[in-house]
Amino acid sequence: MNVHNAPARVRSSLICLLALVGIFFTAPWPSLQAVFHVALVLGLAPLQPVPLMAGLWAVAAGWVVEGTLRMVPHPGGAAWVDLTLTLTRTDLSGSALNDQTRRVVVAKTGRARTCRPSTDTSCTVSASQ
Repeated sequence: MNVHNAPARVRSSLICLLALVGIFFTAPWPSLQAVFHVALVLGLAPLQPVPLMAGLWAVAAGWVVEGTLRMVPHPGGAAWVDLTLTLTRTDLSGSALNDQTRRVVVAKTGRARTCRPSTDTSCTVSASQ
């Protein structure tokens, strides 16, 4: 490592770190987050003098984007909500359909359970426990 090159490398890494922080803090605004992500992956990371560091910055940008998609609610949705998944057969109707329907209910706490609407009165589309 050349002593004269050290400040440029440190400055380049700090700019990449600031872009990474920008990706995280702009999570509620996906359009703005995309600008920071593209700037880091396509603009700043390739400027790194060591190819391994360029790859690590690009991977870190992807991890931050994926992480914020799971942590920060976006407009029109919420990150930590109850989930109900219903598997219904389309070739049946009437009571046979109700007997064959299964629901997977995942609570905010992460607790998952399965139920049958035909036998469980708490097994509704909006079930939360």
